[in-house]
Amino acid sequence: MRIKQSYQPAMLAFAVIFLCGVASIAQAGDVAARLSSREAYVGMPITLQVSIDNVSDYEQPSLPQIDGCDIRSAGAPAQSSQITIINGRRSESRSVTLQYLITPRREGKFELPPLTIHADGRKMTTQSQRFVATKSVTGDLLFAEIAGGKKKVFVGEPLELTLKLWIKPFQDAERNITLSEGDMWNMISEQTAWGGFADRLRELAENNQRPGGQKILRDDGQGHERSYYLYEITATVYPKRAGKIDADDAQIVVNYPTALGAAQSSFRGMLGGSPFGGNSLMSRMMNDDFFASPFEDGLVVTSSRPIVADVSVDATEVAPVPQTGRPADYRGAVGRYQIVTRATPTSVEAGDPITLDIGIVGSGPMELVQAPPLNELPNLTTNFHVADQSLAGFVKDETKVFSTTVRPRKAGITEIPAIPFSFFDPETESFQTVHSEPIAIQVSESETLAMDAIVGDGRGRRLHDSDLQGNPAADLPDFTNNHAASILISQSPPSSIAWWWALILIPPGVCLAIFFMSNQREITDRLHRFRSPRKRSLSAIETAASDVAIADALTQYIAQATRTPCRTTSTALGQLRLRGMYELANELDAYFQELQRPFVTEDAAQLRLSHRQRATDLIEKLEASFRSQAKSPVLRSQRQKPNTATRVLPSTSPLIIAIALFAASANTGFTAEKTPQAEKTAADVKLSLQQQATILSEAGADYTKARDLAATDSATAKQLFETAAGRYQLLVDAGIGNSQLYLNLGNAYFQCGELGQAIANYERGRELDPANQQLLANLRFASSKVKGSAMNDDDAKFSGASISLGWLMHHVKSANDVVVEAVGLSTVVCSLVLASLAFWSLWIVRSAGVHFRVWRFAAAPLLIFLVSLGSYCLASTGLTSAGDAVIVADQLQLHAGDGNQFAEVAAIDNAQGQRVATLAQRGKWSQVRTAHGQIGWALSKDIEPIRQQHAGL
Repeated sequence: MRIKQSYQPAMLAFAVIFLCGVASIAQAGDVAARLSSREAYVGMPITLQVSIDNVSDYEQPSLPQIDGCDIRSAGAPAQSSQITIINGRRSESRSVTLQYLITPRREGKFELPPLTIHADGRKMTTQSQRFVATKSVTGDLLFAEIAGGKKKVFVGEPLELTLKLWIKPFQDAERNITLSEGDMWNMISEQTAWGGFADRLRELAENNQRPGGQKILRDDGQGHERSYYLYEITATVYPKRAGKIDADDAQIVVNYPTALGAAQSSFRGMLGGSPFGGNSLMSRMMNDDFFASPFEDGLVVTSSRPIVADVSVDATEVAPVPQTGRPADYRGAVGRYQIVTRATPTSVEAGDPITLDIGIVGSGPMELVQAPPLNELPNLTTNFHVADQSLAGFVKDETKVFSTTVRPRKAGITEIPAIPFSFFDPETESFQTVHSEPIAIQVSESETLAMDAIVGDGRGRRLHDSDLQGNPAADLPDFTNNHAASILISQSPPSSIAWWWALILIPPGVCLAIFFMSNQREITDRLHRFRSPRKRSLSAIETAASDVAIADALTQYIAQATRTPCRTTSTALGQLRLRGMYELANELDAYFQELQRPFVTEDAAQLRLSHRQRATDLIEKLEASFRSQAKSPVLRSQRQKPNTATRVLPSTSPLIIAIALFAASANTGFTAEKTPQAEKTAADVKLSLQQQATILSEAGADYTKARDLAATDSATAKQLFETAAGRYQLLVDAGIGNSQLYLNLGNAYFQCGELGQAIANYERGRELDPANQQLLANLRFASSKVKGSAMNDDDAKFSGASISLGWLMHHVKSANDVVVEAVGLSTVVCSLVLASLAFWSLWIVRSAGVHFRVWRFAAAPLLIFLVSLGSYCLASTGLTSAGDAVIVADQLQLHAGDGNQFAEVAAIDNAQGQRVATLAQRGKWSQVRTAHGQIGWALSKDIEPIRQQHAGL
């Protein structure tokens, strides 16, 4: 017994451990799959239920494919959780149930393969399931037939089919009730597969309609005529393969009633029956199945069984489209069609895009019609560049419209040739080809591409005579792009202070110092005279050493206040009496007499202090009196002589004027150099150094290839130029600010005809490198190609507008650019420095005490200095024209407000490249002022700002 008792604790511990292990396994997650039934009817679904227990995360399984069955989800997963507490120990379980509907479409045995479910990082698998499907006996209850109107059609030819359903009405012999055609239609199961008629039924359902049934007699298959409800559904189909028309995708399932019963409704007992019941007065009067409906009499179908109709199809044969005689441009169209085309614009330069719209009208399925293969038409591709891509059109009414872009390869092309469209006509059983009408166009030589062969491009070619007239070789543009690695290094605008400014600033500083040292007393006196008469008199009284000095201070105050010389006290008193200040004059006269009296020596200091205090009080009284008199007009008859205190030294005034003029000019020069913005900006695109180098190399390859093709294939060349411009722009958007990169980008835009973008980028390059003569030459040349950008004097007078300051500055700056380009900016700077040194050296000698007519020698250096400084400032601003933005659209509409709903105030044709001034911005709109003074709101995308914030600064 002792041995057995010793084993009991061990066995108990083992049992506890085993049960805990089983519990942990159960908590680890479990999955199971169950079928609602192992036997199913054809066309009626059974439910597959998948339960997942004790998991926190899971993925729904992929639905398997079962031959002869359809599987679909029955709705959202159902989730539940349970919390159990036993002996103070809490446990929680969570389960998820997934439901799917499996609908067999034929008789036979089926197997549901195992389902794999991923839950909580583990893979769980269900067991396979078997079930069998049998076909319910349909008998004479349901017939289905698909009838076509033709014996033979071709693949893709429209075929009108009619689905006919015969459903035998259900009769309840006990109640002597027959269900109506509407009731029998409602018994059609949701599991019905309508095949090619599904779209038609969906259209009817969206309009709250259904096929109507009519009661007819037909053979029940046993040689007897029975009553049936006939439903007909018509749809147009387009056979996709040759052979017989089949109904494999159509299966009609009806839940045929087997019994009727009373509906459980509280309203029925309350109302005591419906007035529209089967045996009601209304039903007998109308003799209509609608009013005789048993469901209006409180009856419902209490049981039913599924029946499936075998859909029979008539002997319509689908023939393939023949291969013999098939045109090369045939793309599967069956029916009869016409083709029309439209091109915009019809007057272009070689290489410019032309929008070609193609419309196809026909009797076939328009959504299946494909565009003609334009890139395979030799008569089109010979003179036009066509994109090698399929076109996606859209159907509008009876027409399918395609849109594409073609580019003329050279100048002199007069028309877009007729576009063929081939189709197969099933009525004649032959291929037909129709053509659009040719479209007349005018293609001139591309001005921008012609610039590729000019002097200065390093290839020895020359420009047309009309472009060379008046332009020396040094002024001609150069469209050769540089693709050195240094382009990828951002630049900063030129320093705002150059070293040579010291040579201009030091001489006037030295001259000014000598002038102050030589005229210290005069300058001090003049600075002292800038104080008010009151303060000067009070200061003189405070420092007066005698009574005579006090009297003189009072006299000088009256002289300055009255602006009249007063050499004696009597004259000063007379000026006061002349202005009506009799009391003050008498008081002051008594004070003057008191000052003349002798005083005792031991009381001299105290008496003089008293005199100063009284003199100060008199000054305050005089000041108040003069102020009150100044507020009211007083007629003065005496002649006022000029005050000698206001005169300046005639020998030093020209020097002071020159110093002030120089200071203003120097400040203007510094301001001009600070014009380029130096604020940093965030790059829109992030590119690594390797990506930048690759993009630059690809852009260079595209640009070089485009230049090689420019003379022979303008269309391809312009496309390559556009591609190169896009790559250069990507580098700019990545934050690279380099003058040579802007030159490359401007050249690419210019070559593809985007004058506005070219000008804007040339201007940006000049901000970073104002001395770059090639940027200036290309900019001037591009600006000369802008149409309608300048306004001459006659235009201004005709329009009644005065010539604006901006217009004048534009012409002055343009002329200055020509001069600077001819002599060089360094020559201008050298002249500026030498003229400054010469001018100030003369004034230094004059200030040192050498007397001579300084202006006779200094006038010429000063003139040269001012002209050179103005030229340098104009050349350093970077912009060559008034305005801070460039129009990049061919046409610009100006509106009265920031939206298309506002009235149009002006429309500018040939606007590409014209300059405007930006006044305000609001959302996607900008308010601008044109060179002609027109003000309005335009879309911001049509305006390109000239100045940008460079990321590399």
